[in-house]
Amino acid sequence: MNKTLPFVFGKLDYKNFVNFKSIIDNSEFEFDQIESLYFFPSNRWDIKTVDGIEIKLPEKNLLKALTIAHKIKNSEDFNKNKIIDLRISDNIIVTP
Repeated sequence: MNKTLPFVFGKLDYKNFVNFKSIIDNSEFEFDQIESLYFFPSNRWDIKTVDGIEIKLPEKNLLKALTIAHKIKNSEDFNKNKIIDLRISDNIIVTP
């Protein structure tokens, strides 16, 4: 079995990554469907999927945000969008 790990960008410590990986594992996302992870100094993450969708996550409530992003990503209504921005609480911004 040949699995490709995502690239991880940003200055982070091991604990931040392990915690985020655990949240991803508890979500509906599959880790092998992630091309790259971006960690920002504000303790925020972005994900780029292997199919080219960028997901901008908030600092908190990551599991909830990943659940919403997964639903949007797999929705027929939003299948042409390339950016899902969940950084603003109670707002979803999708961009083609």
